[in-house]
Amino acid sequence: MTGFELRREQQRVIDGYRGGYAAISAVPGAGKTTTLSALAAHLIDGLEPRQRVMIVTYQNAAVSNFQRAVAKRLEERGKPARGFVVRTLHSLASEVLQSVRHRAELDVGARVIDEADASRLLDEAIIMARTRHHDTLRELIQDHDASGSKKWPDDPWLLRKVAEKAVSETKHLTGGLDTFHQRCEGYGLWLPFVLDVCQGYQIALRERGYLEYDDLVIRAVDALEHDPALREQLRKRWPYVLEDEAQDSSPLLEKMLTLIAGEDGNLVRVGDPNQSILTTFTNSNVEGFRRWLGDESVQQFELAGSSRSTEAILRLANRFVERVHQDFPVDAARRNALRIQPIST
Repeated sequence: MTGFELRREQQRVIDGYRGGYAAISAVPGAGKTTTLSALAAHLIDGLEPRQRVMIVTYQNAAVSNFQRAVAKRLEERGKPARGFVVRTLHSLASEVLQSVRHRAELDVGARVIDEADASRLLDEAIIMARTRHHDTLRELIQDHDASGSKKWPDDPWLLRKVAEKAVSETKHLTGGLDTFHQRCEGYGLWLPFVLDVCQGYQIALRERGYLEYDDLVIRAVDALEHDPALREQLRKRWPYVLEDEAQDSSPLLEKMLTLIAGEDGNLVRVGDPNQSILTTFTNSNVEGFRRWLGDESVQQFELAGSSRSTEAILRLANRFVERVHQDFPVDAARRNALRIQPIST
């Protein structure tokens, strides 16, 4: 390789991975994109002409970053920029459905709703539900004027965030609203409002012939579960699946990837187990990736070196994790909130 040198722990991933399931625990600034791109370029060498390494990420912007990075690694090897594809998880789900469309009953005219229309339909469902549950919500979301009397907030931001989280959870739970009702008693007084919003929103989507991106994943998982020929076809097409930002995955997305890879297939997941920014208002769940890191049947790698911050900041971050484990007053948080993963320079 010319003009490019991996750090020792990054090179250890390239040299050490020989197929199967693997987890790469990576701190911020560890070079996840660099490592996965180098691994993809390395794996391409062993592919048959029609096979591809599948790289999966969560953000559209990351797709082009990976495409450039893998192409650069291949160029350094004197290879053409082919043998790989990069997809978001939702575009991967769409591609799975395209592969099975000729032998599965799918909605012929259904369209994936764009963000603006989805936002408008959700707002309409919130307004209707807010009217029906006005008195309960007034107790839950209240502000006070100077005299101390209760009033609605000018911008009911919390209503919107609770509704978005609930809609996402109903999509990702097998059994939909019925399962959601059983498992989400923690919503307490919010539950009647939340169920009302979810039902109204789903009715609005159905009446207009819309699908959400999460619907694509649900249907892709269903197709993969019930169609062995589809699973075999995709495993031959994509013998290696590499997932970026695995801490942002959900049980449903993880299931889609493991169905594509197969129990004896090749799936590499890289992420930061102490990073869960999306968990609060999406259905992502870092615990799924942490379980991978604790699974003895999964090959483990670690990227602990960070080039993003000064040494003083890294020491502060390490000390913060230590203090949480030692001194945080809530026992569950001490044990589970953060994983001991010292960051080095």
